[in-house]
Amino acid sequence: MAEIRLYSSPFSTKINYVLDCLGQPAIQHGRLRAIEALTQEKESTVNNWLFNGKLPREGKRLAISDAIGVSYDYLFDDEVAIDCPAKPEIFWDGRLYWVPFIETASVFELRGRETFRVARRLPIMFPGFDDLVRKYGRRIYLTTLEAGGFGAYVEAGASVVYSENLLLEHFGLVLHRDADSGEISARRVTLQEGGACLEYMAENGELLSRPLREGEQLLSILLTYSR
Repeated sequence: MAEIRLYSSPFSTKINYVLDCLGQPAIQHGRLRAIEALTQEKESTVNNWLFNGKLPREGKRLAISDAIGVSYDYLFDDEVAIDCPAKPEIFWDGRLYWVPFIETASVFELRGRETFRVARRLPIMFPGFDDLVRKYGRRIYLTTLEAGGFGAYVEAGASVVYSENLLLEHFGLVLHRDADSGEISARRVTLQEGGACLEYMAENGELLSRPLREGEQLLSILLTYSR
């Protein structure tokens, strides 16, 4: 944790607190240029944020939150504590959900992170998606699955909307990372009397299942669609 250094507003204080936590250079050693580079804003704009209590226009706020690597609410809700940074989440703009895109190789690494930068988001709105948000929370992300791994269920190259909040359900699809190879693929979970089991395909094409192992890395798949 970094020391909290107060600036002209909670917004500017939070930006600097997060960058302190990430080991970015201090104000006297290039912090302004670091913020300019991250947010693609002019020096005068960043100066106004830090020292004159100015806030970004509403239309730029989500992109700035993503560039810093924190959630919109953390950066712009003054009720959220400075020393409680939270990573980006899905964002509702009144019409659509904007879902952060995560590279497949990073989906499991980001689970325990408090911050990470989001390069792009995709708009999404399916019937019943509001219900999924209420059920799984706002840490919902999108990735592209390069390894199919489950035949007709999820093809290689499909887009996958997943949640960090794992809820195992009968015949539920999950993202799974193999403990040996590190390969990430889609698998199906079944709930049986002995507990949850993971289905997989044997080399001869036979569909098999085995009990989930302790500490197995899984993420709930909410939606899939082919590109």
